[in-house]
Amino acid sequence: MMRIFAFLLVLLCTACASPQFVAQVSSRSTLTASAPLAGKRFVIERKAGQEQSLARQDYEAQVSAALKQRGMVQVGDSRFADWLVQFDYRLTGPLKSTTSTPFWGTVGIGTGGWHGVGIGMTIPIFQEMIATTYFGRELNLDIYDPRALQSGQFAKLYESRALNASPENVLEPAVPWLIRAVFQEFPVAGNSRREVRLPLTPPAGSQP
Repeated sequence: MMRIFAFLLVLLCTACASPQFVAQVSSRSTLTASAPLAGKRFVIERKAGQEQSLARQDYEAQVSAALKQRGMVQVGDSRFADWLVQFDYRLTGPLKSTTSTPFWGTVGIGTGGWHGVGIGMTIPIFQEMIATTYFGRELNLDIYDPRALQSGQFAKLYESRALNASPENVLEPAVPWLIRAVFQEFPVAGNSRREVRLPLTPPAGSQP
């Protein structure tokens, strides 16, 4: 029985220690959480200069797959679309933060003699300042009503941002995970801020 308990404890500790991709996700929406998505048509708009980017092509396929999983249909012309989808990604930094770690020691005060009395206490002796450099990996997703946009009306339906902090100054390996973070809950009604944790299982050839 003790061996089984020990084995389960090891499995639990291993699961707790599994690496995760952590992103802070915020969103604003005019959509309701119960808004039907199945059958809606979307088009993904690509910015000028990205037409020949293989990385961008891969990321578009991932965004498209996330929308198709919700029953939506991709079209090639915004005139026939219900949603115009834009997304972009960037690397910011380096940013620096400083934290202090106290080191504690015990001191004592006492009186002499056979019946001496002593008092001991633990106090911080010094603090070590630790500087950390990190980079922000960010993805922004925007969704518009293309007909309202064409007529010059306010057209934004949904906007979301996923931000990951990392000591690595590379962006591309993180983008698939940022896309997954944005779509883990989608669409979210109203205004929302949440932390998303994704197990770092190695799909899609990315290991951020």
